[in-house]
Amino acid sequence: MAFCNRCGAELAVDASYCHKCGAPVATTVPQADLHRVLKVSSKPRIVIKQRVPGIVEVKPGVAGEVVVDIEPKPPETVSWNVSQDGNVISINLRIRDVFDWPGHFFSGSPRTNVHVTVPNESDLDVRNRIDRVSVMGVSGMLEVESSAGVVSLQNCTGVMQVRTRAGTIELGNVKGTVSAETSAGQITFSGSLSKGENGFRTRVGDINLTLQGEHDLRVEAYATVGRVTVSPGLESARYDGREYVGRIGTGTGRLVAETTAGSITINH
Repeated sequence: MAFCNRCGAELAVDASYCHKCGAPVATTVPQADLHRVLKVSSKPRIVIKQRVPGIVEVKPGVAGEVVVDIEPKPPETVSWNVSQDGNVISINLRIRDVFDWPGHFFSGSPRTNVHVTVPNESDLDVRNRIDRVSVMGVSGMLEVESSAGVVSLQNCTGVMQVRTRAGTIELGNVKGTVSAETSAGQITFSGSLSKGENGFRTRVGDINLTLQGEHDLRVEAYATVGRVTVSPGLESARYDGREYVGRIGTGTGRLVAETTAGSITINH
């Protein structure tokens, strides 16, 4: 005898949905659907669209191989698809009953975590609706976004575009060209910036940047409500309490840091 996980009603032997509340009946998912190994050549592009609450984690793995592990909880409420078109891997997850999305959100169910290992040199396009996105040790074109959650890139190299609407951005020991933007949250950065256009922007939150190694940048820092601190001071610096403009080296590249309500700290 089986019972509904949502309302407790008794279920018929072959029932797919509860006759009382309409909830889908739990099913067993084959392990092959949850663990995929895909062969790739050269530099792959991995596209992840996570429309279910849950974390997305990307780490370096074996050359020529992309491994996807999906943890749906409960699996009957989530739909997912992993596909391959040449060197492009697409991972899509969504809630089966989109009309019950608010109910799922407030009840804490469903929740699906996605773990992916990729070749060290890979391009990423990761979009997560709610929860943390973590990328470690990947080199390439990295576009990472969370609508409401922390975004963390550690030990990454390349061109990085990082966005979150409501959450902090953590960039540690990264090298390359960086664009980081959040509406409400703190931005922390440590690493080396290229001579291109680099930007760090938040409406509400502090920006803390630690530049490692030699740099050649024009620095522009703007804090509408808050202070700007640069240590040590820059060459040809101009500072009026809210706006700090100066340069490191000859100023070939550009670093812009902007916050509406918060402070900016730059150490170099």
